Amino acid sequence: MDELSPTQPASFSGRMQLQAEALLADMAQTTVLRFSGIYREGKYRLLERIKQGDISQTITPNPYSNRIHVDDCVGALAHLILRSEQGLPVDALYLASDCLPVRYSDLVTWLAEKSGFALNKAGVSAIGRAGSKRCSNQRLLASGYRFLYPDYQHGLHAHVLACKP
Repeated sequence: MDELSPTQPASFSGRMQLQAEALLADMAQTTVLRFSGIYREGKYRLLERIKQGDISQTITPNPYSNRIHVDDCVGALAHLILRSEQGLPVDALYLASDCLPVRYSDLVTWLAEKSGFALNKAGVSAIGRAGSKRCSNQRLLASGYRFLYPDYQHGLHAHVLACKP
C-alpha cells in the first residue's frame, strides 16, 4: 500500500479522518502524514500483554503490522517542514511507517524471545484489529528522510531488554 492506493476506510474514525484531510486540502495547500502504529519506550501495550501471559503462540487473524517510533514521527515532520522552508518539493501525502511491515505473530515471537517472557502455549489470541496492509514508506525515503529507527527491532531493542524478568 502506498500513497496512490485507494483509501476506503471501513471504520467511522477512518472515514472522519479522510473527510478532515479533504476539508483541509480544500482550504489551503497541505501535506498529510499518515502515521502507522506509533510506539515509544516505556509504553508498549503488546509487550505488557506478553508479560501478563495474555497472548498465545497462535494469533488469529495474523495481519501485517506497520509501526513507527515517536521520534521518527517528529523527525519526518521536521524533515518535511525544512524541505518546504528551503523551497524543495513536498508532496501532498506521505505514509509515515518504518521500513519493515511485520506479521503480528513474528512481532510477538520476537518480543517474547528478546524480553524473556514465554508465550501461552494453548489458546488463540485475538488481536482485535481489522485489515492487513503492508505500508510502503518509499515516498518519504525518496524525499531524503532517514529513519532513526528503521524497524521495530531497532526501535524496541533497548526497551525490551529493560523489561526482562
